[in-house]
Amino acid sequence: IYLASNATNETGGDIITIEVEKQNPTITIEVNNTNVIIGESVTISGVVTDQLGNTVMTGDVTVYINGTEYPTTIDDGVYAVVNVTGVAGIYTVNATYHGNDTVNPVNSSNVQFTVEKINTFTNVTILNNTVGNVTIDVVVTENEEESSTHLGYSDVITNGTIRVTVDGESQDFTITSRNTTIVLNVNPIRIDTTEQVEVQVEYLENWKYLGSIGVDSDTGEDLTEINADPVASNVTINVTPNPQNITRDVTISGRVYTDLGDEVTSGQVEVTVDGNYLGFFDLSDE
Repeated sequence: IYLASNATNETGGDIITIEVEKQNPTITIEVNNTNVIIGESVTISGVVTDQLGNTVMTGDVTVYINGTEYPTTIDDGVYAVVNVTGVAGIYTVNATYHGNDTVNPVNSSNVQFTVEKINTFTNVTILNNTVGNVTIDVVVTENEEESSTHLGYSDVITNGTIRVTVDGESQDFTITSRNTTIVLNVNPIRIDTTEQVEVQVEYLENWKYLGSIGVDSDTGEDLTEINADPVASNVTINVTPNPQNITRDVTISGRVYTDLGDEVTSGQVEVTVDGNYLGFFDLSDE
């Protein structure tokens, strides 16, 4: 029968059991550009440092952008995720190091970056300024100058909506190509007067682009009004009976049409015969 005894080392001292705990690390996180435009990329990166101040050179990290996971690894002491932005908004970013045999997992603090929509420029050219047939051509382009922090954007936009407002009444037109040609000849945006008419052309904001007010290509100023020109006219004339005997009456009649083919049913016509002025006669729709 043996009595119990403590284990001893080679010098006769008791052996003490030591429990070794993992180190508690820290993790940094930063965004290379906190204010970007849709289509630009942001790089999220950082380092993990153990409790002794040493950089953790390898391991797994997950970066979260608004809750969406982007797994990555530590490469030569640095983790990084490149995110190409696609939707405007404010994004919250954090990262989690998943630990190893000697270092515990750790979560970073939160950082944010903002994605903005692309500015636009709307150019309006008046192709025809005739009453009843006023025609405009609209071209919308991206309008972002290149800088040290931003890419330059100047492409023609081939999607979205153009709103035309005439005297407070509006109609929308869908962009399907580089040029959008619009004839202001249908209510509620028909221009049928030579008097000044308030007009505004606007590219409407959408998920990708900011809106912009149309600029007159001739003046370089916002298009705010149109003064249409009178439409040219053609007169038909009919004399009955023809020929006619001297001293007998003849009837002179006719119709007036615009260059667009529309009949004019109001106003006056001046009539002369062999240079002899007969007077002004009212038009009627008969």
